[in-house]
Amino acid sequence: MRGVTGALLVANVCVFLLQGSAYGEALVLDYALWPAGRWPLDAAGGASVGFEWWQLVTYAFLHGGTAHLFLNMFAL
Repeated sequence: MRGVTGALLVANVCVFLLQGSAYGEALVLDYALWPAGRWPLDAAGGASVGFEWWQLVTYAFLHGGTAHLFLNMFAL
């Protein structure tokens, strides 16, 4: 496994492992693809999430579970 495909496989697995760490929720909040506008995370209206330009690339590295990761990497 060499080149771009190998690099993408390694990057996806590394990000998946980070998702399972203490930084997992922060990764999803900052790098998942959110709709346009701002969306409150709590009823108090403190923190919010919304669309940012980098999410067009970063959301592709987030996975919902091991089966999701495996099937995506198998397809890759």
